[in-house]
Amino acid sequence: MRLKVNRGAPVKASPVRKKIAVCSAVSGSGVSFTSMLLARALSAEGTVTLVELGKPYFYDAFGFASKFTITGFCDYFAATEKKRRLPEIANLWSGINWALRKSLPGEPAKELSPSTLFRLINSLPGNYLVLDCSGLEGDSLLELLAEADDIIIVVDPLPGKLLPGTQNLQRLRLKFPDARIVVNKMNPGVHRAEFEKYLGSSDYICLPALDAKTIYKAEYSCILPCDLPGGSKLAAALEKRF
Repeated sequence: MRLKVNRGAPVKASPVRKKIAVCSAVSGSGVSFTSMLLARALSAEGTVTLVELGKPYFYDAFGFASKFTITGFCDYFAATEKKRRLPEIANLWSGINWALRKSLPGEPAKELSPSTLFRLINSLPGNYLVLDCSGLEGDSLLELLAEADDIIIVVDPLPGKLLPGTQNLQRLRLKFPDARIVVNKMNPGVHRAEFEKYLGSSDYICLPALDAKTIYKAEYSCILPCDLPGGSKLAAALEKRF
């Protein structure tokens, strides 16, 4: 299936219901960033809900409180914990329905039980659910990945990120051999031959390194990085492989 980035064209009807989990072997590899790009690409194929299952990020980073001041932001997580029926698409922005976690300043996000997470995932609307697993680890992560239809493992090629996650990466690839590898922050400084020897494969998807200026501008402007000139190439990188 070839994905096309949504540029405002009508969304095509899609009968599928697919859960795509995005994870990594070590924190800080770009799981949330990759989840956002994938969700944006899939929005041309059907309705998409991005589900933030672990560490909260998007709500504060892109000013969701101000985006939904009139209609109110639907907290799917709170509704699930209270066992309320979840609404249909409620937090639509930039072609994506956002099921985001919120946390109070200075306080960690509340840890959700596996039963709550699975109940949420099975009740959310959308032809595609992109599961942002940033911050999840151990058995909780493995149980969730086992329920996904597709799995993406995000890798940062910086040796200081690669080596600490070697054991976790091997475990993930052994347990989920069909998982796709996405290499985030690929740049000319990466020694490709050495990196591929470490990875044991040349079959991976590259996301070019995005300069800090574009990332900072995106968050200060509350615009997705792929909507800025410097970030459009990233969505195209995923578009060519999915």
